Formats: sequence, structure tokens, C-alpha cells
Amino acid sequence: MQHWKEDTGETNLDQGILLCRGDHLRLHNEHWRITRDDTGGYWLTPPPGLDPEQKPIPLTSRSEILRDDD
Repeated sequence: MQHWKEDTGETNLDQGILLCRGDHLRLHNEHWRITRDDTGGYWLTPPPGLDPEQKPIPLTSRSEILRDDD
């Protein structure tokens, strides 16, 4: 997901993701990144201070309706 100000990204619904206020602020203030892969999966990338290798972590929904628990 492109941060519209930092990455000069456009404001597009297909580039949006819903976050609670706390996670939204954490994303900006602690410099986490969210990316989406070709299959539609989302990944969190921690800042270098937490993980020097910045290994992406799968991002799963907290909503039972949206989770794929196959």
C-alpha cells in the first residue's frame, strides 16, 4: 500500500486497507509497511530497528468473516 504523502501515491480504493486508529498510528509513527502480493495477501514489514532484515509477516484479518481458516 502506498502512503499517499510519503510515497506520493494516489488515493485509490484498491490501494486502501482498513485499520483501527492504534494500528494506523503505529504504521506511521513506527514506520511499518504494508504490502500486497499477487494473490491478494497482505504483509507487514517491520522497521529496521525491530528487524534489521525486515522480514515480511503475513497480515491476517481479525474478522472471522474475512479470515481464510482453511
